[in-house]
Amino acid sequence: MGIYLQTRSDGTTYGTLVIDRVINGKRLKISTGSKDKKTVRRMDDLISDLKDRGMDTHLKHLVEGKVTIRQLYELDQKGTLRASP
Repeated sequence: MGIYLQTRSDGTTYGTLVIDRVINGKRLKISTGSKDKKTVRRMDDLISDLKDRGMDTHLKHLVEGKVTIRQLYELDQKGTLRASP
């Protein structure tokens, strides 16, 4: 669990960084679409912040695949991420 680069069975890397963690008892393993470790750490921190802010609906949608971490991250960076009804 944590943040890591996708690897093939032969050990070579490909793709983007992955966030792998447990949210509300469910394992969340998502490709971030980024190879920048600093950005991916912020995305990972955003997941924790959403729970702290009481935005569990966003986390639920993230786990269900209705929204991507990239979309939530961009909304948060713009300051337009709001609690869902």
